[in-house]
Amino acid sequence: METDKTTLSGKRILVTGANGFVGSNLCERLLMENAEVTAFVRRSATSKPNNIIHLQNRLRISYGDIRDFKTLYDATKEIDVIYHLGAQSHVPDSIREPSGAFQVNAVGTLNCLEAARMNDVDLFVNAGSDKIYGDPLYLPLDEKHPPRPRSPYDASKVAGEALCNAYHKTYGLKVCLPRFSNIYGPRQDRRKVIPDFINNLLQGKSPIIRSDGTPIRDYIFIDDTIEAYLMLVEERKVYGEVINFGTGIGTSVLDLCHLLIGISHIPVKPTVLSEPSPGEIHKQYLDISKAKKLLNWSPKVDLHEGLSLTWEWYRMHPEFLRES
Repeated sequence: METDKTTLSGKRILVTGANGFVGSNLCERLLMENAEVTAFVRRSATSKPNNIIHLQNRLRISYGDIRDFKTLYDATKEIDVIYHLGAQSHVPDSIREPSGAFQVNAVGTLNCLEAARMNDVDLFVNAGSDKIYGDPLYLPLDEKHPPRPRSPYDASKVAGEALCNAYHKTYGLKVCLPRFSNIYGPRQDRRKVIPDFINNLLQGKSPIIRSDGTPIRDYIFIDDTIEAYLMLVEERKVYGEVINFGTGIGTSVLDLCHLLIGISHIPVKPTVLSEPSPGEIHKQYLDISKAKKLLNWSPKVDLHEGLSLTWEWYRMHPEFLRES
């Protein structure tokens, strides 16, 4: 299914977390679709490199914090669609500071929803995560699998999605409820596993696997993710529906590391730690049949191609890994 540019053209769209990995890629694509984009970003001396600096003359930047309702309310006036991507997305950070993760991911989502309701925003697209499923009762994970959060991050995402559903049913706010597997690609935070491996490889060092290497994840490339986000806006029949987006293929962290080593042609071996990280879910991969059925969506970039593109981008932009 190809996105109809005339549907997004001229739409007034606000993206929270616009300076992040997924948010900056989404803003870039929305501008290509001729949307009027407002990037809602947190002004902070410790924030990541400015991922939207190359777009600053083509979009509006609104500085604020999703925990601050007033600035969010002001930013969402005369907005048609909110893509809510702002989050504290690092699981170890949520383990160290669970209250902070909950404030950003749950209370922040509540603030976004309330601003959307009060300003009559037409559509709210939530950034859901497969971490909601927690430890699986069965695989692949379909949308009927019950939430079984393991870490504070997982629980905060459950709360955020539940609020979206409540606003949909109580106030009639149109919402999209995608759940994405592990997204990767250019501009991702260095603390995530793939940029972390690449950072070591670029220095000729052994990538460090911070577990025993056996955890299995479903890795989806950023371009496929962005295509899914755009399709959701186009299809009214999916409003209020939870929909998985991934590849349906599980890959162990150790196999992922070996793939990257092969792509990089750096002659090193991975360093494998014996203890899993706290809050680690051992195995997850998604059933994406609902996305195929409702949206005719399926991933186009396989893992080897996506890792090759990601490796090449970081190789050409090593400063990102030093600054993130």
